[in-house]
Amino acid sequence: MNEDKIMDKLKEHDEKFDKIDEKFDKIDKRFEKVDSTLANHEAQLDTIVMTVLKHDKDIDWIKENMATKDDIRGIHDTLDKIVGLVEKRDQEQVFMGERVKRVEKDIEKIKPLVGLV
Repeated sequence: MNEDKIMDKLKEHDEKFDKIDEKFDKIDKRFEKVDSTLANHEAQLDTIVMTVLKHDKDIDWIKENMATKDDIRGIHDTLDKIVGLVEKRDQEQVFMGERVKRVEKDIEKIKPLVGLV
């Protein structure tokens, strides 16, 4: 009889171990999901890090090659001077054109007087 009790106790412990083992299986599956999620996050983080490094290089290139406000101001000032010179030249050409017309009229008046007609 004592042996039957021991066997019953062992069977009871085996059943408890089976339940515990099932719980561990469930926990293992949850840990596998967590591991998978962490691996996915690590891959995403690697992508983000690579993107940030590329952006850092791009920003460095932009800093080296961009025009500053002073650069643009200098270009603007130079263009203003050039535009001023072109406008002055255009005005002078208009006045010179008018002067040439007057001189041509005067020449046309003088030609008959000097016998060139």
